[in-house]
Amino acid sequence: KSAAAEAPKPAAKGAPSVADLRRAWPQVLESVKEMRRVTWMILSQNAQVLGIQESTVTLGVKPGARERFVADSEHQKNLEAALRQVLGVALRVEAILSDAGIPAVPAPEAVAAPSRDDVTLDSTADIDPEELIARELGGELIGE
Repeated sequence: KSAAAEAPKPAAKGAPSVADLRRAWPQVLESVKEMRRVTWMILSQNAQVLGIQESTVTLGVKPGARERFVADSEHQKNLEAALRQVLGVALRVEAILSDAGIPAVPAPEAVAAPSRDDVTLDSTADIDPEELIARELGGELIGE
């Protein structure tokens, strides 16, 4: 075969590029999360977009997670539905083993910084637990 015959086919007309898909990946994951949290957990920490050919997305998934992903066809259906919802294009997903360089996806919500009203351990080291509960929560000891 010639090198031209073996070259990967580009994305189908109207299909997103790999760059488009990678930029939209956090939104795709959020859409998946709304559908099924288990699918989101598998994908968010264990998968990345490797490529797209015609209308097939190649997803690199870490060993162990790939087996869980392909064992339940609902995971693939959820991801394909999320891709359709976010990108507006029907794409098929092919999950392959890949453990090289899969970045962790940051959580969508940032953790709030503690407010000055938060009690720290240092400030409560010499406070009686019953006093702390009464002061901070309005609790009252009713018996031992």
